[in-house]
Amino acid sequence: MRLDHLRLPPELLVHVIAQLDNHRDIRACILVSREWCQCGMRHIWDRPPIRGEDDAQRIFHILETPDTLFPYATFVHRLNLRPVYKTLTDNDIDRVGLCVNLERLTLAGCGNLSSDALIRLFTRLPKLASISAQEVLEINDAVLLAIARSCRGLQGLDITGCHSVTDEGVTALAKACPSFLRIKLAAVRSLTDSSLSALALHCRKLCEVDVMVCHNVTDDGVRSLWNCLPRLRDLRLSGCVLVGPAAFPSSPTTPLPLAERKLTALRELQLVACAHITDDTIAGIVAHAPLLRQLELSRCTLLTDSALISISKLGPRLHDLHLTSVTSITDDAVGELVKCCPNIKYIELGNCTNLTNESVLYIAARLPRLRRLGLARVSNITDEAIMRLVSARANTLERLHLSYCDKITLQPILAIIRHVKNLTHLSVSGLPEVLRWHDLRTYSLPPPEDLGNEQHRAAFCVFGGKGLRDLKVRVDREIDRVAAARAQMQADAETRVEGDSVNAP
Repeated sequence: MRLDHLRLPPELLVHVIAQLDNHRDIRACILVSREWCQCGMRHIWDRPPIRGEDDAQRIFHILETPDTLFPYATFVHRLNLRPVYKTLTDNDIDRVGLCVNLERLTLAGCGNLSSDALIRLFTRLPKLASISAQEVLEINDAVLLAIARSCRGLQGLDITGCHSVTDEGVTALAKACPSFLRIKLAAVRSLTDSSLSALALHCRKLCEVDVMVCHNVTDDGVRSLWNCLPRLRDLRLSGCVLVGPAAFPSSPTTPLPLAERKLTALRELQLVACAHITDDTIAGIVAHAPLLRQLELSRCTLLTDSALISISKLGPRLHDLHLTSVTSITDDAVGELVKCCPNIKYIELGNCTNLTNESVLYIAARLPRLRRLGLARVSNITDEAIMRLVSARANTLERLHLSYCDKITLQPILAIIRHVKNLTHLSVSGLPEVLRWHDLRTYSLPPPEDLGNEQHRAAFCVFGGKGLRDLKVRVDREIDRVAAARAQMQADAETRVEGDSVNAP
């Protein structure tokens, strides 16, 4: 009797096989019949795993081998070449061009490729929907023009750090690819408002735009994004030093708003080091983007308590707030913020030098979901606040930054290590008592190679990964040993007292 389940449509069968995570089960499916074998191979080759150079060369060899049992190159839809970024050559890329159905390609960091090879590649891959090519320095306007001619259905592009790209290439892409959903152009130095205006005009479906550290972007370009992209969900402008209040809607008290559209889809806004941003700017942003979940305002030095009061209107929707080096804010504003926004999980307050224990006590009492807290260089904080924080949030905290809080002693550090059960990162660089306990520092991660001067390297002390796990074991063992010794001393003392009582006349 013929089994109906052996005649499933290929698309459905591939989907069924894709649910299997056991290689033995997949192998069993492949052996059922030729049709099942082909569907199994489609699943295996849909995203061939490349873990190193050997894997890559084996796959490239199969791709270019003629007269194979199955057309493997046509099965490949996703390819991540990041693991071989150091060795990938133009010849390898030419073989990738055989994957004519490729939809997602990752080339991040592949610095040995020529622009000619990239042009040949993208010309042969018309079905590409996503390209990730950060730091591929040979990507230039000619490469983007080739993408614009061939990949009309492109939805995502990441060319972060591709310094040879200019407005010409980005504008051509914007006109040719109206289906763009995500574009990352961070650190593309020549980018100007012209590119942003083209994206705003032609790519109305955009939901993610990243132009961080594009120093030529001004208020005009950002305002065009705000006014023309109703689906915008993630806008990253950190390091755009020319961006100021005119880029955003004005505060509700101003009669003539500068940007009128309400962005109800906006969830993430990054404005780190946009030093011209003011309290009124924040009030306007909050009024016109009321569903923000993540707001990064570190080094926006003009902000005061008034900005925090505006941010507090986001209420329970706010999850992530970065205020590092916003030095004018005070304890009262932090108290109002955490009272109104109880769902904050991540809050960075490093170098907010006016804050005291009071802010930490507010945070400990009012943020039940707190996972990450940054307090580096808040020098007014003492042991009392940290002990209260540990007592209240030992079950939720994961990352804690206390570097250069020089009034904190060793006792709260040991309490954090012992009692915060989900701790994955603890930064205590520059704490005098930690520096004196050399044993403790042997568990620290090594300092980054680019970390400042020798003084900073000598003060570096950050625990994470295996070092933190080993340190927890060490601290538990030492504290248990001391407790046992004290108990023994107390028992010995009681025994002596009893003996003295018996021997008394």
